Amino acid sequence: MGSWGGGGAVAGKYRYAQLWNPATSNVDALVVLASLHAGVASTAYMSWSTTALSMLNFRGFNRKLGGVGSVLETRTEDIAVIGPPYLAELELTGGVYDSYSPLYIWIPQGYGLVFFPDTVNISLRVNYIWFEFTEY
Repeated sequence: MGSWGGGGAVAGKYRYAQLWNPATSNVDALVVLASLHAGVASTAYMSWSTTALSMLNFRGFNRKLGGVGSVLETRTEDIAVIGPPYLAELELTGGVYDSYSPLYIWIPQGYGLVFFPDTVNISLRVNYIWFEFTEY
């Protein structure tokens, strides 16, 4: 499965991007790649949450052409403050996509993988690739 989320810079706000697995999805996800793009060189943080961000970007698409789409969602929100928990700190070149693979982050139902920059007024886009499964 795959999709992208995020968006442009907003004055005085941090641009959060999230891959959200709804509590009712009946699947878990294993993220294998995240590719981040920031408008300028910066640091981004990887985190997690149990709350969906407010704006839906897309639902994931099946990387098997003609396959059934995903129930996972890419979401975004502009937030005035940043905070823990932090899973990782990622250095972004700015103006290009920086890929982090293999990532291997397991997202259970009702959780989201979140990325956000360390500075306000920076655009952030994230491409995700993941697998979904119901048995483990």
